[in-house]
Amino acid sequence: MSATLADATQVLYAEALALDEQRWADWLALYTEDALFWVPTWIEGHQLSTDPMRELSLIWCQGRAGLEDRIARIRSGLSAASRVLPRTVHAIHNVMPIEATSHRLPGSDPAPSGNTAGSCALRSVFTVHQLDLRSQQTQVFFGHYEHHLRQDQGRWRIAMKKIVLKNDLIPTMVDIYSL
Repeated sequence: MSATLADATQVLYAEALALDEQRWADWLALYTEDALFWVPTWIEGHQLSTDPMRELSLIWCQGRAGLEDRIARIRSGLSAASRVLPRTVHAIHNVMPIEATSHRLPGSDPAPSGNTAGSCALRSVFTVHQLDLRSQQTQVFFGHYEHHLRQDQGRWRIAMKKIVLKNDLIPTMVDIYSL
């Protein structure tokens, strides 16, 4: 079964809504067991880090177990950044299909050449408005997403998510719900 752009876009929208509503189990269910989640850092100017195994990343989770651990810390209150969760609104725009081979992360299986019937890759633009309830300040985060989706257990799931955060300054701690 191949994904239409509308099918694939619905996965992105469902992910954004689950984050905004802090429905962590629903958010995790959108990811494959071997999912990769990466927010690279800017090395300088227009150069991003390219290898999360050897360079600094804002966030790097290899496998859904890493995402589950992050959610467990958010729920437990042991994460200082997450003791009082912010209110967020994720907006996703300009969703476009891309070649799945365009960006392969270290530690991932080789991407198939092009999109196959059971996979697709998308690039989109995002903006997240976040109200920090402790400081009563609003932050805006913006950038590009790259999602690789794959058929898994009869539905489309996220096998890889790369977030290129374009903010020069990050005024507060960020976590998965901020991006």
